[in-house]
Amino acid sequence: MTITLLLLTLAVAQQPLQTRTGDATITLGGEVMGRVEFRDDAELTTPGGDSDDPMRARAALNLDVDYGAYLSAYAEIMGSWGDTGERSTEDLQQLWLEADQLLGDWRLRLGRTELDFGDGRLVSSSRSWLFEPNAFDAAVASGDSERHDFEWSAWFANGANGPAGLMDDRFTGAYARYGWSRDTDVEAYVLLRDMDAPDNSQATYALRFFGVTVHGLDWSVLGAHQDGRLAGAGSTWAQALILSLGKELDGGHRVGLEFGYSSGDGLGADKFNRFDPVYMDQHAYNGRADLFAFSNLVDLALLYSMQWNERWSFHTDFHGFWRQSTRDDAFSAYTLAPYGIAGDARALGQELDVYAEGELADGLGFDFGGALFLSGSAMPADEDQIWIFARFLFTF
Repeated sequence: MTITLLLLTLAVAQQPLQTRTGDATITLGGEVMGRVEFRDDAELTTPGGDSDDPMRARAALNLDVDYGAYLSAYAEIMGSWGDTGERSTEDLQQLWLEADQLLGDWRLRLGRTELDFGDGRLVSSSRSWLFEPNAFDAAVASGDSERHDFEWSAWFANGANGPAGLMDDRFTGAYARYGWSRDTDVEAYVLLRDMDAPDNSQATYALRFFGVTVHGLDWSVLGAHQDGRLAGAGSTWAQALILSLGKELDGGHRVGLEFGYSSGDGLGADKFNRFDPVYMDQHAYNGRADLFAFSNLVDLALLYSMQWNERWSFHTDFHGFWRQSTRDDAFSAYTLAPYGIAGDARALGQELDVYAEGELADGLGFDFGGALFLSGSAMPADEDQIWIFARFLFTF
């Protein structure tokens, strides 16, 4: 089925196929994403780890139906395939019906959908990188006001695909963005997550202020707090803080500085202090090599990019990683699998990312690059890693 999807998607013309039936406009579209990687040593903290060179692909076909200005529907099937012994997957990624202008400017979406809010640090489908993106069976209400520069969303959802579906998540929440002033916006999150496997409940409350100064310095401050109940470990009490600064320079150059802090568990008898990154787009932050989840992590990053032309940009990022708590482990991005690190050392290592992002043609994106990780004192000796990748995304 996955191979059929790949061939069918590539065979269709690059421009969407569109037709009208009565008042309905029907559009057929899709995408194909492929990625090759090389990673050596493939598993940190495993002595004598082997190299790994997986190849994976993903294809999707979607049908978009607009019935006038106030009613729309969307369906998408997605399949993925890999050469690493992983099973091929085919699933219904999205199937929803949306009604607009129900009460004032309210919208209501019912069905299976992806959820993306803010800059992806708390709620993201991670569609740009994952071969099985997050999707939820949900009821989502939303609205906005151009006059007051305000938008909001609230939802009741169950995890269906991707990491969100691994632990039978029930996900309820609300998001709002408000134009605080001409140059400053504020976002607010209330995220309630219940997991059957294990039996955990978690509440995340977050505020993010961001904007641009009169001198062109863009900035962002996000603070988050979590509480709840963790099976076998009492109550949760965890925090995270992310500070970001960036500046556009002449000639298409950009420099940035970012500091991320997420608390780790102190192994207290009745408090669990490890921050959970919820549905964070881990690939976009904390290093492109996806070595560390934003959990018991301190990340200091220097960022540089150059917009070469209207189609291509080049990036160089440098990250320094530390454990926030030496009583807790470090964890792999997305899977949150522990590395098994012990001892009092904090330094996990440094990562240098060099990569390019661009378009080979209209509808055909291409990224390539790699990362060098140098292990720190908290890691076993000789646990450096080289990672190289190339990815394409064809959409129509």
